[in-house]
Amino acid sequence: FSLTNGSGTKIRYTLLSPSSSGKLIILDSSGDLVYLYNLVSSELISGTHTIDWNGLSIFGNTLTPGVYFVFLDFNGQVIRSKIAVIN
Repeated sequence: FSLTNGSGTKIRYTLLSPSSSGKLIILDSSGDLVYLYNLVSSELISGTHTIDWNGLSIFGNTLTPGVYFVFLDFNGQVIRSKIAVIN
């Protein structure tokens, strides 16, 4: 996705059964944490959910273009993906 239009991106996931906890973790190519979000109870029930991410770091900085690694962790069960930031 592109940060130049300010729209960010959406991260969609489906839970087949409820989870007691979950978090979204985004790392840069060096393995450094750039974003962390703890899911709220309404995002942990069965069904399909979407997390809106504005593409900013946990410090509010604009990310540099590149590939970022996305992890959704539900009670230790991890789903992995990649996101490319372009400008």
